[in-house]
Amino acid sequence: KQFDLPREEPQHGDQEFEALVAEFDDIIWKMIRRCRASRQETGEAMSDRQVHDEVATIFLAGHETTASAVSWTFFLLSSHPEPDRQVRKEVQQVLAGRPPRVQDLPRLQYTSRVIEEALRLYPSAWLMLRHTVEDDEILGCRIPAGTDVIISPFVVHRHPAFWTDPETFDPERFREEDRSSQHRFAYIPFGGGPRVCIGRNFALMEVQLVVASVVQRFRMAPVPNHPIRPKARFILQSESGIPVTLVKA
Repeated sequence: KQFDLPREEPQHGDQEFEALVAEFDDIIWKMIRRCRASRQETGEAMSDRQVHDEVATIFLAGHETTASAVSWTFFLLSSHPEPDRQVRKEVQQVLAGRPPRVQDLPRLQYTSRVIEEALRLYPSAWLMLRHTVEDDEILGCRIPAGTDVIISPFVVHRHPAFWTDPETFDPERFREEDRSSQHRFAYIPFGGGPRVCIGRNFALMEVQLVVASVVQRFRMAPVPNHPIRPKARFILQSESGIPVTLVKA
């Protein structure tokens, strides 16, 4: 697996970067003003700055990550015919040919397990950074306050102490009866604890709807002789793309 950290990042004073940020902010502030003017209230007050930051998070972190999750899910289905068959069978039974709706998602249980297993093997956010605010110690290792701690879901999700046959694609490991014995931080595609990703449920809903919509009409087949090598940038990508062949179902 190739991990390629970026060597450069935009800095304050970069005029092109700051112009793009200003344009992005303008789009969000216009959305907030329209929402305020329409009196759409949730019952819990948020300042405009809080709303701005939440919207920015969804815009910036909520599209490429979801696209990555869908791509890796299709790749795994294309190279594992039996899970692909089971997903298509479940979707056919639940939807009977109509487009999927949010209300259908609780019944698409195997489809959900496939997506969870895809996120285990290929988490979109392959690396997370936390900054310690107090001194701490983990397994005898002292961590002073002010330390940047890097956590990799990609590594945790393949650790043999937590997963049987960790390199194997096995959606059945996410059956409800097997989840109770799982370490609460062994599976962290969206982080964990109080800093868990705010878009978790929305992202899972998106991916499930997309997968169900596509497998209704197509089955997946791999592209022969095309190597798939994960490449870790900000989002987990494939070094040469993730092509699959769609065969009309």
